[in-house]
Amino acid sequence: MRSLLAIVCFAAAVSATVYPFPWRIPASPGDYYDRTFLTGDIVNFTWTGNHNVYLFLNEAHFNACNFTGATLLANVGPYALNTTAGTHYIGCSIGSHCVQNQKVKFTVSDTASCDTYCTTMSEACIGSNAQYAGAYSGFDQCLDFCRYGLSPFRAATPTTYNTKDTFECYYYHATVAVSVPDVHCAHAGPTGGLSVCSALNNSICRPFCRESMTACSSNYDNQAACETACLAQDAMTPFAPGTTSGDSSDCRFYHLTVAASLYFTNDTAGAALHCGHASATGNDVCASDSDSGASSVHVSLAVISFIALAVSKIL
Repeated sequence: MRSLLAIVCFAAAVSATVYPFPWRIPASPGDYYDRTFLTGDIVNFTWTGNHNVYLFLNEAHFNACNFTGATLLANVGPYALNTTAGTHYIGCSIGSHCVQNQKVKFTVSDTASCDTYCTTMSEACIGSNAQYAGAYSGFDQCLDFCRYGLSPFRAATPTTYNTKDTFECYYYHATVAVSVPDVHCAHAGPTGGLSVCSALNNSICRPFCRESMTACSSNYDNQAACETACLAQDAMTPFAPGTTSGDSSDCRFYHLTVAASLYFTNDTAGAALHCGHASATGNDVCASDSDSGASSVHVSLAVISFIALAVSKIL
């Protein structure tokens, strides 16, 4: 088990996917869902304040926050680790942090990754069939949505593609969309086809709220509260990627993915701005009573944020 995680050099692992992982006491117990990674993926723990990273001896110790026999992986952040196949249990031993749910289970396998899913989507679902919008033709938006809204939620087996609200369902339809984009791109997109891969009232709300509870955790008290608010909006309407203003779930989804990109690159001010737009009130941007002047200013800020993010990734 001790060979699971090792500090790695990013330059030596260019083929792996790097997953930012803010490490803190969660705002609510549901913030840290079980996470699924592809073998070789790099998980980059970042934190401020007093935290550490321990590998528990087993699941029972994880459940009980029992650090007897646990392996200290890091007490200074950031900490980058390389994953190997298996199920692994991580926690923070400082004070009562663990009993306050600063712990997470990682399941690592050789199944498809978010990079594979988003590459397929960017190649198969273009033009009128595009499901994501933003920098790099929506690839970054797709990655953020997948990493925190889809990838941690896997079917019982990698070949089970008809289980709703799972990564496998979305990924299967992305692969089929290569041949039949007019039908399957919508099934593989954020809404899950509004019936095919989405189980919560045929809406975008479940994956939206999964990502929201990670990137914008102060917007809602918990996952259930977020889903209730989302379903009260227009989640049943046709999805329009790239919608940046107006009272719609499309607008909130757009700003949520912008917020996630900024949050996981430590731009907390930019993330807070877009988290406000992704909230239930919409903060005068994703709201029905927003005036055109306010909307245009905030949309311009959204464009500037995406450009800055794109430049930072190129550099």
